Amino acid sequence: MKTAVYNAKEHLKSFFYTKFLLLSKNLKEGLSGLGVVEVILILLVIVSLILIFKSQITTIINTLFKSIKTQIKSI
Repeated sequence: MKTAVYNAKEHLKSFFYTKFLLLSKNLKEGLSGLGVVEVILILLVIVSLILIFKSQITTIINTLFKSIKTQIKSI
């Protein structure tokens, strides 16, 4: 089960990395090839990923803030 989840995460990472590279390339060349539909789809996918992994993101952020607080107290 963990390997299937890991493979899905890696596939999503590579998908979004390629989309990010295409988007950055289009921004460098000007927005001539970038349509509204593509931007909306990319934003929709990003928002859906945030909603899917909301608990994991919250856990990571809370852990970071706890770590920062403990390091500040030790100073």
